[in-house]
Amino acid sequence: MDKAFLFPGQGSQQIQMGADLYAESAVAKEVFDLAQTIVPDLLSVCFGDDQALLDRTEYAQPAIVTVSAALWECLPAQTRVGYVTGHSLGEYSALYAAGVLGIAEVLQLVRERATLMARVAGRISGGMVAVMGLDYAEIQSLLVQLGLTDRLYPANRNSPQQTVLSGLDEAITEFSEAALARGAKVVRLGVSGPFHSPLMSGAAKEFAVVLNEFAFKEPSLPVISPTTGGMLRTAAEIREALINQLTGPVRWTETVVWLSKAGVRTVIEVGPGKVLTGLVKRTDPGLQRINISRLADVDTLL
Repeated sequence: MDKAFLFPGQGSQQIQMGADLYAESAVAKEVFDLAQTIVPDLLSVCFGDDQALLDRTEYAQPAIVTVSAALWECLPAQTRVGYVTGHSLGEYSALYAAGVLGIAEVLQLVRERATLMARVAGRISGGMVAVMGLDYAEIQSLLVQLGLTDRLYPANRNSPQQTVLSGLDEAITEFSEAALARGAKVVRLGVSGPFHSPLMSGAAKEFAVVLNEFAFKEPSLPVISPTTGGMLRTAAEIREALINQLTGPVRWTETVVWLSKAGVRTVIEVGPGKVLTGLVKRTDPGLQRINISRLADVDTLL
């Protein structure tokens, strides 16, 4: 296979995203209408003009997955062949694309995931910060030097040039000051908690119980997980990955390298924004990059 479909995670949400799909595609409208029955007010939030409301975890996560799933359904069947993968939340869109779960089941899981993450995050003064200008080894060394390894954790290895850290607010402040002094660029992310870190273990334990209530089918397409760094083949592997995803890092750089070594030559981001293709460019600029974020983009694959 020389194609891989990438599905974005939280942070890619944009007001009005999917409005063209809802208005112009019957199959996409079905996805949105079903999503509305599972997450009330989702359409008004997604198609509205309140970015702050859309950014709330309980809306952002199901909204992104809904738009990604609707776009996937708009793609001609003959083009939907290749590896599938997703960044954090995007793994759920990838599982939908691979037929592991139906859209209703995916959204029910995402709704529960978002609720648990928001609840646990509300009890912790923490967040996430992107670091550019220091490589991964330098970041780890600085964390050890500052004595922050039990309060601040590598959460996303997004590209060789960007690592996201997750942890407690005071640890983020201390690290940021030290990193800036070394010439790094540090950007606090607009998320409500220290996701992808051991600080989310409470949410992971509760979510494990939720996952056991769902039946997972065998993937019809090869699913590559940035949580494990490899392929997910069985229901047990999928469940374990989704639990560990809450407390472990997103190995996005490793995933891009894995896909390239597997023979992928074109990556297609399906969902709002262009975050993932941007990260792919920084990791492997030789890969062809295509974005499918609007109905008009679908013709790109024909």
